Amino acid sequence: MVIKSPAYFEMEKYIEMVCGKLSNFCVIHSEGGLGKTYSSQVILKGKNIDYAYLNSFTSPLELYNFLYDNAEGKVILIDDTEGIWDNKSIISILKNATELSGNRVISWNSTTSKLEGRNNTCPFNSGIILLTNQLPNAEKNPHIQALLSRSFLAKLNFTYEEKLDIIKEVSKTEYKDLKEEQRKEVFDFIKENTSPATRNLSIRTLIKMYHFYLFDKTNWKELAGSMLFKGISEKRKLVYELVRSGKTIKQQIAEYTQDSGFSRMDYFRIKKELFKTSSYARVKVTKSQENGKTKKTIQ
Repeated sequence: MVIKSPAYFEMEKYIEMVCGKLSNFCVIHSEGGLGKTYSSQVILKGKNIDYAYLNSFTSPLELYNFLYDNAEGKVILIDDTEGIWDNKSIISILKNATELSGNRVISWNSTTSKLEGRNNTCPFNSGIILLTNQLPNAEKNPHIQALLSRSFLAKLNFTYEEKLDIIKEVSKTEYKDLKEEQRKEVFDFIKENTSPATRNLSIRTLIKMYHFYLFDKTNWKELAGSMLFKGISEKRKLVYELVRSGKTIKQQIAEYTQDSGFSRMDYFRIKKELFKTSSYARVKVTKSQENGKTKKTIQ
């Protein structure tokens, strides 16, 4: 099953560009548990792509060996390997592998038995898709900035509603012995008992709810509700309720700073997180019939 959500549009197109050799490199960033690994593999398998998958801790030499072994015309899917952004040697190897123009060559500049017969240099003609839960501030690191400048970067900035859409799509898929109406019941419970104030809402939330249901069909809602309640940030909940209260901005800020002990700036930061617009909202350009001026609307 391909998860149907507008939020995946850019990600899907960038992966297709790598598959079609119109891009050497794309980076897909989102918080964990929202299907980027699953969706990426579905897209690649759907196109019958011969891809190589790396999803464990890797050292610079291990990465070099992996790229060396998959250097000729493959698609390489690197799934959030630990410490990748903190290692200058790894960044350097990836920069060489994803160069935009000219012949790409990866290299290892020292002799070691761990090369296991591989050469110190290797022409590289494969595409790389990098999935990551964390994206460092490239402005503070010129090496990372140089690497990201080589990529097509998709930031999956999901709204609360998009997360629910994704979870709903996944709930339509068979899971263990749960029937369709049971899976729908679990999803409806999540929908009714979460809000933008809920932290870490993801596909993993659905799977955990399934396991509560399978464990105890009588009391699963008590177990599930307890877990969802723990996932609510009190500050986020307070801001969400204030915004929905109809009070003026001045009144909201005064109440927030008094009740939480945090600053006006903190209020606006949380409000922005809660009510963010999808990164994938389409901008429609229209002309006002009244004055003939061009205006943009989000649809």
